[in-house]
Amino acid sequence: MTGIWYDYRLVDRLRDEAPSAYKDIRAVARAQRELVRIVRVLRPVLNYKGV
Repeated sequence: MTGIWYDYRLVDRLRDEAPSAYKDIRAVARAQRELVRIVRVLRPVLNYKGV
């Protein structure tokens, strides 16, 4: 998480689901390159889950 600030005391509450549950978006886009045109790539800054 280089360059991303988070409160380490809340890490258990802020932890996202298993990263292996998601596909690499760039790999998905490459596989669909004949069907889509990428106009912008977004990078999540914070994912906060309510308790």
